[in-house]
Amino acid sequence: HFGSLTLLGVLNTKIRGLFPQFIFTHNTKLQTIEFSGFHGQVPDQFDVFDKLKTVQLSGPPGVINNEQETFYGPLPTTLFNSTTIVTIVLENTFLAGTLTGKNLTWTPLLCQLSLIENSQIRGTFPTELLTEVWTTPISRALGQFPRFFSIFKCPQIGGPLPDLNATQLAAIRDIDSANDEVFQLAYNSFYGWVPDSMAEWLPERSMYGCLEGNQHLYYPVQKRFWNWTSGYRGYPTALAGAPSEGAFPTYTTPAGGGSLPATITGQFPDAPNGTYRVALFEITNGSAAATAEDLFLYQNESDVGAASLEPFIVAEANATIGGATDSFGYYTEIAFAMPNVTRGTRALVALVLLDGVFRSVENVSVALVSGIHGAQVSFYDPRPPVASIVPTELRPQGCVPMTLTGTGFLGAPRPAIRIESKKSWMAPVNAAILIDEGVEVHNDTTVTFVLPFKDPRNYSDIYGNFSIRNVAAYPVRFLPAGIARPTELSPASSRVAVGFIDTCAGTLEPCRHGHTDPFQCPTQPVCTCSDRGTCLQNATSGAFRCSCDNTFNGTSCDLCDFNRYGLDCVECDCKHGACDWGRQGTGKCDCDDGWMGDRCTVSKLAVALGVGIPAAAMVVGGATFGLLRFFRGRRQMVDPTEEPLH
Repeated sequence: HFGSLTLLGVLNTKIRGLFPQFIFTHNTKLQTIEFSGFHGQVPDQFDVFDKLKTVQLSGPPGVINNEQETFYGPLPTTLFNSTTIVTIVLENTFLAGTLTGKNLTWTPLLCQLSLIENSQIRGTFPTELLTEVWTTPISRALGQFPRFFSIFKCPQIGGPLPDLNATQLAAIRDIDSANDEVFQLAYNSFYGWVPDSMAEWLPERSMYGCLEGNQHLYYPVQKRFWNWTSGYRGYPTALAGAPSEGAFPTYTTPAGGGSLPATITGQFPDAPNGTYRVALFEITNGSAAATAEDLFLYQNESDVGAASLEPFIVAEANATIGGATDSFGYYTEIAFAMPNVTRGTRALVALVLLDGVFRSVENVSVALVSGIHGAQVSFYDPRPPVASIVPTELRPQGCVPMTLTGTGFLGAPRPAIRIESKKSWMAPVNAAILIDEGVEVHNDTTVTFVLPFKDPRNYSDIYGNFSIRNVAAYPVRFLPAGIARPTELSPASSRVAVGFIDTCAGTLEPCRHGHTDPFQCPTQPVCTCSDRGTCLQNATSGAFRCSCDNTFNGTSCDLCDFNRYGLDCVECDCKHGACDWGRQGTGKCDCDDGWMGDRCTVSKLAVALGVGIPAAAMVVGGATFGLLRFFRGRRQMVDPTEEPLH
């Protein structure tokens, strides 16, 4: 019945219920609509009001667990198409939709916009509100108030912050902190750089904490903006997949020329109006070598200037970002050509931005934008020449310690050795022996390795095209990056070679004491016979077996025969009992029932009767006790017919 009602407000009461939709048909002269504590869908019919100036829809304070507790449904677009609206406040709602700056260009009188804790409203910073709506002074006559702009705890509103040009800045000079104008952009999903231009229009009283809680602002936030972010210095670019090695001095691609192409994966922000370069900060081989701690201090104490960075940079290369982008606008790849760096250098990899958003005279032209704790690179020579090898004559069964000399070995990431079989130095490789384990780079000129063991009886099958001769005819090459990059190896001009000689010709001699080689490899076929046997080879099967001395037993002649004990396998002396026999045995007697004494020679019955018992009277009993002794000791016996282990 209140057809002429101009203000309807139900705020901060215990009144609950559905949104009063009747106002759209019975109260079309409303200028102010303010509701809190209600729930339900909001009709998209705000265009029925001719003079609507203020709309405030507030859900209950605190966490909204479901849409039934507050206002929900589509975000009403007619609310943002009103030519009379001055104030819009949406707080703790479940209204869902997309808000952009273009929506707000239809509201020329809008001077107060507050979006607080609206989890379902999506959008970006409404730049058009600044550049197209707020280009004229506020008018009290039209019911306008000092400008108030707040987007607070709206997790789906984000994107880059506005970086206005000179023309745009000139158009919004009317924003004046003297008029108590307020801007608040805390705890949303804004990302990117904090541009210099924001300092030109953001009211001074709004600066402190206005960007707090936006955890994906790019690193580095300039020091003068730290009070805006409440001390937050930005989210460093993550160099997750930086290369671990680089070739020196250049790596020739199949197309010819150029440096080693490298790709880093991770998160990389766009560089508006700027250029990225990959910088390598030396951490070895230099008096001015940087450490992670040094660079960390430079990053956090102040804006990083070229003068601060220059002593540590050993190389730079232009970088190109690309790949897909994630939800925060980061690219996933950055590509560059690995620059030429001194061999053996180990460096930290970082991303440097030249100019870009850092335009004002107070700021420097170079800034680190990445973290410096994850990515490192080591540089090596892809084709180090070799000069000599010792020895040049090898046993075909291997186990030979060898030393390779030359230059350029330092920094090899996965060193390997290749011994080649070929008809001539320039001919293709027919077969190769690859040693990719145990290759040790001692310094830039010395490498050691061991030719692995091979059974000489299968020599021809294992080594294929290699033959036994006293001529060093098989080239030896050094591969710094192993089999992963077979084209990176010592050049053909490094004519270092080895030959194989037969050390097992003639009758095989027994190996009496087992392994005698310094590298625990046998000079004769594998056979260990302790010191109580002889190693012999079966003429038919080729197997090796220990022939043990008398009183010894076992595959390696390290056990005693039955009823012998001690290191020398001495015979036990237990007349009527079982002996503690074996190499670890003590020879102590465990007497049979009815007997006692150290050697079980005293009859308990005879002692009890006080008379001696003739030996003949105990024959039957002695035979029985003897069988018991046999089965007690049988658990330690070794079947002499079993095939010994190799």
